[in-house]
Amino acid sequence: CSIDAATHDTVCKIGAISGICTVVYASCQPNTLCIVSHSSGSMSTPRILMWIDMYGWAFHALAKGMKKYATGYDIEIRSAKENIDFNQYDLIHAFGAYQNCDDIQSPVLKGIYNTNASIRNRPVSELMRELTEDATAITVPTSSMEKEIRSFGIDKPMYMLPEGVDIELFPYTPPPRST
Repeated sequence: CSIDAATHDTVCKIGAISGICTVVYASCQPNTLCIVSHSSGSMSTPRILMWIDMYGWAFHALAKGMKKYATGYDIEIRSAKENIDFNQYDLIHAFGAYQNCDDIQSPVLKGIYNTNASIRNRPVSELMRELTEDATAITVPTSSMEKEIRSFGIDKPMYMLPEGVDIELFPYTPPPRST
C-alpha cells in the first residue's frame, strides 16, 4: 500500500483486489500492509479467505483480530483441515508459509511469521524460497523478518502486517498478589 500523507488514504493493489482504501491503523507506515476497508463504489465487496492451520490456535486468534477491523470485506476464516472451494474467494490469506497454494487461481497473500522450521534437512533459505513460490505477495510481522526473508533471495512483493494484540480477545489480568 502507498499512503497519501495529506488524506491518510492508501491505494491497495494485491492481485484482483484494487481500490481506494481507508487506513484503520493511524500509525501505518509506507510499505506496511494495513488492515483496511475498501471504498464504496462500483467495486463489489471482496471475498477473502483467511486460511489458518487450526481453530483455537495462534493463527486463528490473529485472523479473528484482523477480521474484526477489516469491516469492508466479506471474510471467512477456515481451517486447513477443511475441504475448501478456493474459487469462491477473491484473495486467499494463508497464515504460515507451509500452506500449499499451488493449485489456487486467486491471488495468495502468504504470511511468514518465523524462519525456524522445526523439521528441515536443507538450508532454511532454500526451504523458504520453495514455500513462497506459490505466493502472489508475502506478509511479515516485523521489518527484521522482512530483511531476513529478502536475504534468502525472495523478491516477491512484501508487506509488514504487525500482529498486535486484541485486548477484547486477550484482556489484561493483573498478576496474582503473592501471599
